[in-house]
Amino acid sequence: MKPLRHKSPYYDRIAEILEKMGRSDVDPRHVEAGMRLQFSTLDHLSPGQFRSEIRLQVQVVDADPELAEKLAKSYAL
Repeated sequence: MKPLRHKSPYYDRIAEILEKMGRSDVDPRHVEAGMRLQFSTLDHLSPGQFRSEIRLQVQVVDADPELAEKLAKSYAL
């Protein structure tokens, strides 16, 4: 049995945006982890910047899903 992961405060918002992009196949944890590499906090991003960063991170996740999972785990996501 896999341990339950606690969702971050950003998980649902990222998942919602991914769904609207037609990319519900992308794990929100992977997207958030990539965003956390770029920013010390995600709170200061405007809604437009937040969506833009998600689009960018989807490309990164697509390029290397295994690395995206390792990064998510490193952030305890």
